Amino acid sequence: MNKYKVVFHLLKDGFVINTNEYELNQEKLNEVYEFDITLCITVLDYIKIYGDKNGKNLENKMYKNIKNILDIGISLEICVLVDRKNDKLLHKYNTILPNKIEIAESYKLINNQINQYYCKSIEKKLDFNADKYFRNTKYNSCLFGKLTFTPNGDISVCPVSNRIIGTYKEGWKTPFRNGKIDELWRKTKNHVSKCKSCEYKYICEDCSILELAVDNNKLSDKLLCNYNPSTGKWDD
Repeated sequence: MNKYKVVFHLLKDGFVINTNEYELNQEKLNEVYEFDITLCITVLDYIKIYGDKNGKNLENKMYKNIKNILDIGISLEICVLVDRKNDKLLHKYNTILPNKIEIAESYKLINNQINQYYCKSIEKKLDFNADKYFRNTKYNSCLFGKLTFTPNGDISVCPVSNRIIGTYKEGWKTPFRNGKIDELWRKTKNHVSKCKSCEYKYICEDCSILELAVDNNKLSDKLLCNYNPSTGKWDD
């Protein structure tokens, strides 16, 4: 079974698998159509792509693949991070999906920068769900159930994480056998000192990549959360 059939098999079992789309060829797209899978293409950092010497060719290849996806009849969603440096990108994608562009969320800049570790602030209005609550007592609210295959064959738990937990060459089951995936999936809020005493810890849906310190890959207090559990107040 090739790696794409493995991915499709996992999708049937409820796994969330993230990967880049610019390597898709006709054979792979036909398999996606056969398994009736909806593709969600996420461009997290177009600034970095444009900064690469091959960036323009890469962007054109992605654009061409998106048109092929639609021609085949595959259900498609596109999520693009846009700022003033690449705002012309919206017009190009609007020619593919006319009148389908929606502003999902608006983000503030962190230190006047946008990078792969950026994600949204924690909302004051939290959505309570009993199933999520009990799941989050044992598993990480953001990372649990996620597995990412990168174009160069690396395996990580999240598409914006820099922590590699295996390679496809070693086998896609390796992170499960060596316990690395389970270790990350089970990093609950009880592993973050600021969150241990928080009454919202099991219904909080923060992005856990912000908790990973870039230098040592350990969970830290560097969260975009302005709630103080000791005072019970939200700081402005």
